[in-house]
Amino acid sequence: MKQLAPPAPSALAERLKVLAQPHRLQIIDLLMQGVQCNCELGEALHMAPNLISHHLGVLLKAGIVDVERDADDARWVYYSINRTALTNLNAAFSAFFNPARIHPRSPSCGPHGAVLPLDTITETAQPQADISLLAPYLSQLIQQTREKSDLSPQ
Repeated sequence: MKQLAPPAPSALAERLKVLAQPHRLQIIDLLMQGVQCNCELGEALHMAPNLISHHLGVLLKAGIVDVERDADDARWVYYSINRTALTNLNAAFSAFFNPARIHPRSPSCGPHGAVLPLDTITETAQPQADISLLAPYLSQLIQQTREKSDLSPQ
């Protein structure tokens, strides 16, 4: 399966701004259960109608929610999730947060800049040089272990 290129961080940030509001997430959660009308949303959310309309307007503008008026009585408005937008949103987040994008790397500066993870040392490296740096530490560790267990050399 072909992996999508991750979206630009600025594009993802715009989507996150829309989704970051708790009331809008509640609305999306309700719409994930199926089509909802204004009165159902009002009952479930316990919010003023104008506030619900505001949040629905933001979701509509972002293309996440679809709206449909009743064919017989235009006073009734029904809201649903835009499945295409949901699929695209899911793909964008999956691509951006894909663990396969994480590359092994060590910082090139600071105290950790010269440190290599043990699993990156190969046979072509010179482990003797690295081990020689550990010798004083190992001697101290052996001495402390002997002192704790009273196993001094005889």
